[in-house]
Amino acid sequence: MGDKRTVVILCRSRHPTVEVNKLSVKGFLSWGSHIKHKYITNRLPQTSNPTNLQTIIENNVTKPEWIGNHRFGVFDLLNYVQNDYRYVYDPASQPTFFDPIGIPSITSLHLHSYFLKHGYNSINVDNYDENGGQLIRVLKNGPAAVMISATFLSAQQLHEITASIHRASSDIPIIIGSSFLLTRLDAGGRLIPEYERLIKKNVYVVIEDQGMDTADALLQRLSSKSSVADLPNIAYSDNGMVQYSEKVLTTHDIDHDYPEWSSLGNIARNVAFLRTSQGCAYNCKFCSFPGAVSGFKQRSLESIRAELREIHQMGIRYFAFTDDHFAINHKRINDICTMMLEEGFDFTWFAGIRATSITEENAELLARAGCRLLCVGLESGDDRILHLMNKKTTASGNMRCLEILDKYGIVAYGSFIVGFPGETEESVENTIRWINSSPLRLYKVFMFYLLQGAPIYDEQEAHHITFFGNSYNHSLWKTPTMDALRASEIVKEFILKVNSKTALIYAYSPMYAFFPFLLKGYSLNESLRFLQLHTDLIKNELSPISVFLKARERAVSLRKIATLLKHD
Repeated sequence: MGDKRTVVILCRSRHPTVEVNKLSVKGFLSWGSHIKHKYITNRLPQTSNPTNLQTIIENNVTKPEWIGNHRFGVFDLLNYVQNDYRYVYDPASQPTFFDPIGIPSITSLHLHSYFLKHGYNSINVDNYDENGGQLIRVLKNGPAAVMISATFLSAQQLHEITASIHRASSDIPIIIGSSFLLTRLDAGGRLIPEYERLIKKNVYVVIEDQGMDTADALLQRLSSKSSVADLPNIAYSDNGMVQYSEKVLTTHDIDHDYPEWSSLGNIARNVAFLRTSQGCAYNCKFCSFPGAVSGFKQRSLESIRAELREIHQMGIRYFAFTDDHFAINHKRINDICTMMLEEGFDFTWFAGIRATSITEENAELLARAGCRLLCVGLESGDDRILHLMNKKTTASGNMRCLEILDKYGIVAYGSFIVGFPGETEESVENTIRWINSSPLRLYKVFMFYLLQGAPIYDEQEAHHITFFGNSYNHSLWKTPTMDALRASEIVKEFILKVNSKTALIYAYSPMYAFFPFLLKGYSLNESLRFLQLHTDLIKNELSPISVFLKARERAVSLRKIATLLKHD
């Protein structure tokens, strides 16, 4: 019969970054044997330009973390060193194992709490690649459905995961949802082909910005074997034909839209993710997120207070605000921080902000309230590019923000985009010089992607955007001043030119990158030092020096990492 009150929740997939079970220290230090990264060999999208696309992916995705012929993210590297230069993915037998994927996403926490509240037994499989075995075991019990959030999964990953689930049990319903899917609709309101092809027998897609109530209603229809045709905001298969139900604008109370933390038990892993708002009040031209959510809504101060009280009472002391900017203006920052100080909370927390939101007054409040890191969407150090992006910021204003944060001991992380239409070699150099003259401690740089749903997507003709192969691919664009191939090469050059005081975070959001360190007892400064050493290794591999010198510098950095790992 199966367990029809159990739902399985899946939110992320992680491509394996390294395979080094049999890699020796000697082999690692002398470049070792070549192991091709699975992302490159197995996951290339179909394109008429596979060579260009593979080069772009190598430049922008794998080579920036390529160390000794293997891709090592920072946690892969630390685990490798810590386990006597052997990579063993076994957290149960390694008490000091770094596991960033073990920290669940806010989406999985929301879904888990919601379905528990509605009478289901919820099983969280937060990372498909690492926990695929667990998923298959759970499927043998015949759950009511597998719920998949599409926010951080590509269409190709979704195809792989749904196929894997139905190979194990073709009768289990799969319900896919995410506000992100609203940016994957064509002019007629249908999902674009790579997403519409997901919809087959027992695969349903919920298309709305807050779809949990609809998913619950869909579950009830499926359980009672009732028709789903009149359930709004879904796509489904009817005798092999994809059907779309009526589209209805839904509303929900954001003040009550947060997990019941007391119901989550050990799932939260001593870290909480909260949001104070939904949507984005800005319209940066490269970003597709605003199109995924209707409008911009803020939670009341009392709602935020209630949630913080709940996680504090549970003993959680680390959290991150995950909204695009948790404080849209100066007053909002002051109100939230003042409330936290009134409550006497002793949290360490992170958030994302706009540079224009920071003043001397609120930076001092932020520091006193426990804020230790802020993610700032800087994107460029060139005023012309910032204007083209519609960032509504300036390089000098962004610099002032970083100087204020540095004064009050708050670590700033900045993201940068290379190749936005209008970008030139000169504007990139301006950005690098800007970073090197700033107090920025952390950064990420990535190539521009032409995302469907972003404002720039609808301005292709105005910006003279074309493509390798003459058909749309978000990674294969060309503009009069730069193309994707050159932008991907610049990413490597960019990393080499940024000075060593600014550490690179490549594969992870800083929201996830620091918590594994802090939970293991490392300080924020020690965490930064790990990231700097990882960055040194990356720059060493990208540099034009000899293989001998690279091996020597690699050994030096590894010894420093080993020493730092033994801080206690």
